[in-house]
Amino acid sequence: MDYAVHLAGMYCNLGKLIGDRGQLQASLDWYGNAIAILEPILGKNRRLAKARENLGNSYFNRALALAQLHRYADSLKDWDRAIELHEGPKRLTIRSLRALALAGVGDHVQATREADEVAAAKEATGPLLHDIACVFSLASRAVKDDAKLKESYATRAVELLQQAVQKGYQDVAHMKKDTDLDPLRQREDFQKLIRELEAKKLASPKTESN
Repeated sequence: MDYAVHLAGMYCNLGKLIGDRGQLQASLDWYGNAIAILEPILGKNRRLAKARENLGNSYFNRALALAQLHRYADSLKDWDRAIELHEGPKRLTIRSLRALALAGVGDHVQATREADEVAAAKEATGPLLHDIACVFSLASRAVKDDAKLKESYATRAVELLQQAVQKGYQDVAHMKKDTDLDPLRQREDFQKLIRELEAKKLASPKTESN
């Protein structure tokens, strides 16, 4: 059994290695191999910590690969299983990624509900709040016939970005190119936030030299 758990972990690592090299489709088979080994093992003994860890990582990585392939609907079951298997701060990250997948399939109601719960957690970090802002940004694009709700989602997205900045998120370069934030590009409040971050970045070297 230890050998099987170790082998499955190697399959998961290989899938991630292949995926990191851009071969996302090929990585799915390796994650699937790991899951096929580990599910029966954990089903017989749920106390096997290493099996649980490897299985959780396999579902997490496969869901992430599916999302990167824009197969959001396919990723949802894997996100659900990953949430079941993980504990601690990473669970919030997984929930935020699941919310992004929901937004990706156009389910803005469930996506924003999940996102608000994650944002309200005291453990929510700046980068996590950035991801939650992306959920609301995508939700604003998913709403086509309700201008008021569309505006509400977009306003909430910018508010979350501001909270992310207050918690230390400063990656203005990423915010400028992140396609998930494209629905906010023409908004004055978003543009103002970008200008403020760029000005702060320019001022930082001067501050450090004094």
